[in-house]
Amino acid sequence: LGVTAENQETADERMPILLQIPAAKRFVSVEPMLGPVHLNQINTDSKAITLNALTGTPYDWDYGEWMPEDNIGAKIDWAICGCESGPKRRPMSMEWASDLKNQCVDADVPFFFKQMENEGKVIKMPKLDGKIWGQRPEVNL
Repeated sequence: LGVTAENQETADERMPILLQIPAAKRFVSVEPMLGPVHLNQINTDSKAITLNALTGTPYDWDYGEWMPEDNIGAKIDWAICGCESGPKRRPMSMEWASDLKNQCVDADVPFFFKQMENEGKVIKMPKLDGKIWGQRPEVNL
């Protein structure tokens, strides 16, 4: 089960809902990526709680600390990222993609970099930080 989150505003809106729904695997498609997205800092409806959707760990601003491990909840199992396609595509920054990839690597969440515009052409499976990122979550049978 997954959602699209093209920028931080939509990630903050959709990620808490996704994480409340029971699912074998959860993913987020940051495509088209129209701005930086911090999956490790999702603002929830509660102004006192920020959620790390990559680890399932909430941060309680009232107490100024990450909550204990017994409060860890649902998390994302996969992140997909890519630029917008089509003739009127809006720009995407490689820095945004690299930052999202680094968040996933730090949390041990598979990252899939689908496409990027280069010199006016959309390139499928481009290199990001010197590597092709085509990771997928493990399937448990």
